[in-house]
Amino acid sequence: MIDKKYKMKRVLLLAALAMVTLSCDDSIVDVLKENKAPVVSVFLSADSVESLNRTSSNQILYWDGKDPDGLVVGFYYTFGNTDNPSNWVFLDDSTAEGPELMNSDSANWRFTTARSDTFSLEILTDTVTYTFSVLAVDDQNKLSDEPASIKLPIKNSRPELFFLNEVDFSSSTVKIPDRTFTIASFAWVVTDLDGEDTIDKFQYAITDSGSTADTIWVDISPTKRSIILSGTQYETDADVTFDDRMTEGLHAFHLRAVDVAGAASDTKRLPEDEEEYWYVEEPARDILLVDDWATNSSDGRALYTQILDSLRSIKAGREYSILNLKPQNSEYLLSKSALRETIKLFKAVIWYSDVNPKLDEASVALGDYSKNGGKVIFSTLFSQFGSNRGDPLEFTPVDSFDVIRDTTSNAREVGLIFRSWNVAVWPDTLITAEFPDTLLPDFAQFASIIPSPKMLVPKSSSRVLYRYQALPRRYAGMPAVIVEDANKSFILCSIPLHYFNGGKNLGKLIDLFLTTEFGL
Repeated sequence: MIDKKYKMKRVLLLAALAMVTLSCDDSIVDVLKENKAPVVSVFLSADSVESLNRTSSNQILYWDGKDPDGLVVGFYYTFGNTDNPSNWVFLDDSTAEGPELMNSDSANWRFTTARSDTFSLEILTDTVTYTFSVLAVDDQNKLSDEPASIKLPIKNSRPELFFLNEVDFSSSTVKIPDRTFTIASFAWVVTDLDGEDTIDKFQYAITDSGSTADTIWVDISPTKRSIILSGTQYETDADVTFDDRMTEGLHAFHLRAVDVAGAASDTKRLPEDEEEYWYVEEPARDILLVDDWATNSSDGRALYTQILDSLRSIKAGREYSILNLKPQNSEYLLSKSALRETIKLFKAVIWYSDVNPKLDEASVALGDYSKNGGKVIFSTLFSQFGSNRGDPLEFTPVDSFDVIRDTTSNAREVGLIFRSWNVAVWPDTLITAEFPDTLLPDFAQFASIIPSPKMLVPKSSSRVLYRYQALPRRYAGMPAVIVEDANKSFILCSIPLHYFNGGKNLGKLIDLFLTTEFGL
């Protein structure tokens, strides 16, 4: 029994070996299979599943490809008509940018190795439909048999425009001053779902109570986000636009954005109320009195206007205007750019301030003004000092100001100067001859104290005009009070000038400044 089983296994083993031997003698035939074309697909981003409805021109598209017998190395995509993809032919050789596509419209196709991109589609009409098509390319330069395509019906989005408050750079509670001279500035922000680059232009109009904006639009550049309008043609920066409608009277400002498809934003108006206007005042061009005093507490304006009225009667043509920088409603403040251009309308500026001078605004408005021939008298208490600028006094004839030391109390700061001290302000010895018989009064007409008095530290090129008289029992030396620059164009006083009228001769001093120093 065992022998028979053994013999049977031996026979089967020999038969198997024979079959293996025979098979090794057969020849192997190689058959090169044809390279199969890759398959491509395209789809929208997950948050755009509704995009077959009309949508914006900014689209995020994704695509991918699979090759059954190789690797996908890149893609060609296009926007437009690809109804007959069989016309597309690839050369066998490959380039650095990808296979070269041979067709009369091949320039419209772009090669990429990416699998997604954001596209901003051009819109020239209210609605347009784009077809996005993509072809995959494998590692043997084989093109997909047909592209994957998706239609994108695009609806133009209207721009949205909002005025910007230039004082605090917010887009809320924007108001124009209730009164300006023939200078006004406006700033805005604009948004568009199709992209800000689709803004074709902005249009503005100035109206009065008898005109409408629709008939008098003026085009301005789509890159602008602010405009300064002037009713006066004068040598100024290129960003100031002359508009002969900026004349004396009531006006409103209108603004809208227009995109490349001709769609306009809602028209915005300042003042917002359709029944309201702001008043444009034709300025007197000789002197500008800038009231930078606290709201409803200026003791000076009546005195300055009285003095200027008197000086006007002495010298014909010495007219003046008044600008209030601290009106009751803070949102009515002028922007720095409008203030800078307003100052240029005048030959001289008399600027007086309380303990919080607007140094940032003054720096912008007065710096170049005085260097280019404008004349400035600037007076302030300097009691509280703060500014965002690195050197807030750069535009003045002084390097800095310092406290006055009290000699009776361990050299602490003199907090107050009292009328009872009989402190006078004297011309500096070097310029006494230039100001004969002139003495500033011993103290103020309207107050019994000067809080936190300061001494000025002039620049090396400047000169001191007036000093506190020596009072060794109270303070050291003769602190500088009034300083003038080398060009005789800028006079800075560390006390508001109207505090000096105790002797009733402030008018004479201002006349000397305007006439002798400024040549007006």
